[in-house]
Amino acid sequence: MMKRYMRHPAFRAVLAIIVVFAAAFLVADLVNGTWQDNIGFYGGIGICLTLIFLIECLPPKKK
Repeated sequence: MMKRYMRHPAFRAVLAIIVVFAAAFLVADLVNGTWQDNIGFYGGIGICLTLIFLIECLPPKKK
């Protein structure tokens, strides 16, 4: 099931964005050490990206 979505370019883009945000989260955590503030911010962005991905990609296109 995951293989079908891995071929989708939008899924790969979302995956790349999530990886970038995870890296940014780790850097911000190391810099200022207030992960409680950061986790709300990046968590919100992650939820938004997940919803956008589900709306855009998951409904199968009927031919």
